[in-house]
Amino acid sequence: MQCPRCRHENPPQAKFCLECGARVALTCAKCGVELPGGAKFCLECGAPVSAEATVPSRFASPEAYTPKHLAEKILTSRTALEGERKQVTVLFADLKGSMELLADRDPEEARKLLDPVLERMMEAVHRYEGTVNQVMGDGIMALFGAPLAHEDHAVRACYAALRMQESVTRLDWALRDGADLIITSAGVSVGAFDLVRAAIEQNGALEFWRVDLRPGKPLAFGRYRDVPILGLPGNPVSSFVTFELFAHAAMRALEGRSPRELPWVSVTLEEAVTSDGRESYLRAQVRREGREFQARVLEKQASSVLSSLAAANGLVIIPSGVREVAAGAHLEAWLLEE
Repeated sequence: MQCPRCRHENPPQAKFCLECGARVALTCAKCGVELPGGAKFCLECGAPVSAEATVPSRFASPEAYTPKHLAEKILTSRTALEGERKQVTVLFADLKGSMELLADRDPEEARKLLDPVLERMMEAVHRYEGTVNQVMGDGIMALFGAPLAHEDHAVRACYAALRMQESVTRLDWALRDGADLIITSAGVSVGAFDLVRAAIEQNGALEFWRVDLRPGKPLAFGRYRDVPILGLPGNPVSSFVTFELFAHAAMRALEGRSPRELPWVSVTLEEAVTSDGRESYLRAQVRREGREFQARVLEKQASSVLSSLAAANGLVIIPSGVREVAAGAHLEAWLLEE
């Protein structure tokens, strides 16, 4: 029995998901009675379970779809809990042409088409700290300004609407064109708006979301609705390094090609360098002297600093587990310029 919230497979007798705790018990669509696992007919009215039983929708209640960080913020807001008179903005959004789209489809197939669209609508609302008050088949109603008070609630609603249009359009392109690989950037760490990991977990399977790498630790990989997805970090240098190491190789593999041979050389360090024990790719200036290469590691190594990446022509590689390398030591470097 698959959980409607996190897609975890549970044993037939489960009433609640073993992974996320959501309710997964079957109910008879005709009379509403709860059914035991493995039932073929309703024990109350005799309706066939195979045709009539349903698992509660993942959008059945706000508890099922409200992000944890937003729920915690609401619970810690005194005015949200006690209540007060507020001006709010109400946003209605639905899928245009849904009646024609779903006319000849069975309920299960229709849900598979609608759920990804509803998820993107709700993600847009939650990004701007609105709350989804109601899910209505092919659309949602959302509130901005309550229960969390914001003076710019109308503006937030407008931004959410624009984000809905953009994200649903991108999803339509990917599904229509039959994407072989989804690559995203940002949203895979642990901040309030880092939602990529949760989206993967709710719509497929997350294989891993961190690697022992610097820069580039918050890297996610899994399957989103049966399509491989690679979530790169948001900081530009981290995104650059992980794209070259992982995304480029993945795309070539999908094309049936061997991995691209990166230009590696052995370099001699001009100065001692330190690391944190992760495999590190340090921006450096590499120059050739006769038959040897010398490397000077640049000072600014923060993953958000693009200036040192622009000034570098190579990345010096510190192996995993090494924290100090003396001047004059020999290391490998990846040349950014042929």
